[in-house]
Amino acid sequence: MNDYLLLVGKLARITQNEHQALLVAATAAEFIEILCKAASF
Repeated sequence: MNDYLLLVGKLARITQNEHQALLVAATAAEFIEILCKAASF
């Protein structure tokens, strides 16, 4: 449950450019990397 909440929070904080990058991510690892970088403070 905790991982799910972290993921939802990160998705809520991404910008439009980061959203586009997530859409074209070639692998799951790339998707996660972009998401983590985008949501870091």
